Amino acid sequence: GIMAEMLEIPQDILEEAISKQFGGKAKAIEINSQASISGREYFKNELEKKDQFYVEKRNNDEKNKPDNNPIHIPTIAREV
Repeated sequence: GIMAEMLEIPQDILEEAISKQFGGKAKAIEINSQASISGREYFKNELEKKDQFYVEKRNNDEKNKPDNNPIHIPTIAREV
């Protein structure tokens, strides 16, 4: 959650990745989703973003999708 907040990754994208990672295990998905939200809140309340980097979604085409990563989220880091 802290890294997602720092890199400006939307929560719905993070929750999609958590859901894929835990393959329908409702309790694990719930715990990890809540942990990501808690991490975001901690970052907002206790830390400060000091860099200009963020992650943006890009097209999910085959050339960008690694074969060995089941939770691949097509992203690219950018500096503002």
